[in-house]
Amino acid sequence: MSEEIKDIHNNQNNIVGEPAVTASITAQALATEQSLPLNSEKSRMKVSIDKLSYLSDGWNGLDAKSISQIVIENMLSVVLRSSNEDWLGWTIEPNTNGTLILRLRSKKAAISLGAERYSYFIKEGRNVTGRNNIDFTPSALLSTIRILNS
Repeated sequence: MSEEIKDIHNNQNNIVGEPAVTASITAQALATEQSLPLNSEKSRMKVSIDKLSYLSDGWNGLDAKSISQIVIENMLSVVLRSSNEDWLGWTIEPNTNGTLILRLRSKKAAISLGAERYSYFIKEGRNVTGRNNIDFTPSALLSTIRILNS
């Protein structure tokens, strides 16, 4: 990637700026939801995933696709396997093609998560490094997150 991913600004068509919706996505999420402290990083990420799962086609006021249920479940599976420290400084945002973008602002790093694969980049000055089309598994993505955190 040669361009830095642009921020999504809160507006009337962007549910990211709306109040939290707390609906469980999977049975595993329902079982673990009670054990997440309300102020934990994992809980913050779970609430973001829940909100993003409600985006419908055209959520940006244009032709954006709703977030794929498989992508939502993939992301949730990573969060449930992670620790609170894994998510310090990370945000999660919708992408207009039905995927998710994870950002680590302190290092100008981002991960694009699809249904079967993910890609990441890190920008340091004028240099951009990363890797495309990595096969998704919860442990592979969590490993990438931890590497970017270090």
